[in-house]
Amino acid sequence: MEHNLFFSHFLRFLGIQVYLKGARLHRDATTSMPGWSGWEHAVNIATLADHTQYLVDVGYGGDGPILPVPLLVTTPEVRLPNLGIQELRLLYDTVPGLSCQQGQKSCRPCYAFSDLEFHPRDFEVMNFYISQSPASFLTTRVLVIQFLQREGQIYGKVVLNQDKVKVITGDKSVLVQTCATEAERVTVLRGRFDIILAGDEQEAIYGRTSALTRC
Repeated sequence: MEHNLFFSHFLRFLGIQVYLKGARLHRDATTSMPGWSGWEHAVNIATLADHTQYLVDVGYGGDGPILPVPLLVTTPEVRLPNLGIQELRLLYDTVPGLSCQQGQKSCRPCYAFSDLEFHPRDFEVMNFYISQSPASFLTTRVLVIQFLQREGQIYGKVVLNQDKVKVITGDKSVLVQTCATEAERVTVLRGRFDIILAGDEQEAIYGRTSALTRC
């Protein structure tokens, strides 16, 4: 969510008309709280000079759109190729019931948003829950995603999900490392994601649910 809040300021600096909407996330049955969430995400709606509008989301993560998604008034559905073999589908519909068939595979609902414009105070309330509640997955695990680029095109991603590091390209997901200690995870953050933590920042995670062992 905070990535999209920051990006909205960047778009305005470039002179693009943009406003923010709140979004509900969908989680599958493997999570502790499956189904549709409350307001836990944000998306940008950008309007260009020719009055065309686009969904711009830089905060959803590895399965989010890698390009702006056109909001077309002439059709209730937009389908676009996404990362690897993924196909992105944006559908104007009610929640729940977002499913489609592509071969033998159905679409996985990711998030939903309405026409309601959100304001800074709304995001303050949302952010407090997301950053403080033990029911929020962002308070119980470390999640870092870096997209891989080649010749200006995104072809894959590296994901650190708590203790596991995966490299995902196309339809292949390869587990390349499992971190047993915080020291190993700090090394991964530095080596694979160019994130360098100072000593006090490394110590700050201890006592939290997301912490690994010291050694």
